This record gives sequence, structure tokens and C-alpha cells, in this order.
Amino acid sequence: MILKSDLVKTAKGSYYNRVTWSKNNDGSLTQLWKYINVEGKVISEAFRGIYKKAS
Repeated sequence: MILKSDLVKTAKGSYYNRVTWSKNNDGSLTQLWKYINVEGKVISEAFRGIYKKAS
């Protein structure tokens, strides 16, 4: 699943938030949050998390 924000405008520039969730082969889930510029290029990675079911 991919979610993308509306354009965020700041004094330093404009960007989008893009958050993706991907299922991994072991059944866990990876969440990746990136800042994307208006040209579609990655500015930086804000967060990466791996979620596993509790045992």
C-alpha cells in the first residue's frame, strides 16, 4: 500500500510525504516513510520500521 500527502510547502521548499507498507517473505511488514520533492526524487528517508506479529 502507498499513501502520498498533498504538497507540503515550507520556507525551505516543497515536498510530499510518501509512506509505503510492504509484506516481507517472513510474514512481517515493512513501513517506509520518505520525503519526495516536486520532481519525484527522494529527498530523504524519514522512517523505516519492521512489524512482526507477537508470539
